[in-house]
Amino acid sequence: MTNAPNAKIDVKGFLGMHVSPATQLYFQDRQLYLGHAQQLRYLFAVPRETRDASWVKKFQFFAWNAAVVLSEEAIFRGPDGFLYVRLNLPPSHCSAETRCLSHICFFLAEQGLGVAFFASADDNRDNAQYVISNGVLESLRAYNTWNGDPTDREEIRKKPKLTSEDGLETSFMEQNGEVLVGDPTPRFLPAHTARFLHWQLSQELKIEEPRIKMLIDRELVPSRNLVINKKFSEFPDSETTAARTRILTWYLPPRRGLMLMPEDWIQNQMTPLKDFFQPISD
Repeated sequence: MTNAPNAKIDVKGFLGMHVSPATQLYFQDRQLYLGHAQQLRYLFAVPRETRDASWVKKFQFFAWNAAVVLSEEAIFRGPDGFLYVRLNLPPSHCSAETRCLSHICFFLAEQGLGVAFFASADDNRDNAQYVISNGVLESLRAYNTWNGDPTDREEIRKKPKLTSEDGLETSFMEQNGEVLVGDPTPRFLPAHTARFLHWQLSQELKIEEPRIKMLIDRELVPSRNLVINKKFSEFPDSETTAARTRILTWYLPPRRGLMLMPEDWIQNQMTPLKDFFQPISD
């Protein structure tokens, strides 16, 4: 996998980015967040093979506000080809400047980056304790949860009554039986996510002009799905289909629906993905 459109990130600028009022409060409560880092240190001592759902829940609680240390070479490429920011737990009696995930999450999500937690700055890149995709960071940014859009999560438990406000712009809506087709709202598909999907579709799936639509189907869970202009019949086999489309979900919140274009759809009836974001100026 080649570089996504976030390769020109200024690491020094990233490390010295604007300090929000919430971050000012963080510095006032530094000892509390160092305590959360210590809790992560205890969790990282647990053998990987025994880390269950309870372990993950504890990790997520403490990781959000745990003190971490970034280096000049904080951004690295993971084995999956995506870019991650390395977050090291601070050593005991740390005097270095520390940050925490809760105060850099928005920036990371909008830059198309993931996060990798390390127990120590001395650990090799292949020894990350826990990695977080850009889609999970987007979930934290947009919904304040690790688990994706609450509407999608609720539908897994119970299918709610379908309304015209479930992610579609009503001015573009067309009703066809039990299925609604239209354009996703900026909340459902933020501009930065649209930009990263455009890059993946054009570079990885070799789609000349990436297009997208939103489909709501009462029979699907989740009912709201992004549809890309690539058909199943255009892949050599189902394994390749699954592998290629799975890459796209790295940028999407957990449980976000993503579909291939139905075989009877016409591409020109879909909306160019570039319409959902502004190009990056050189």
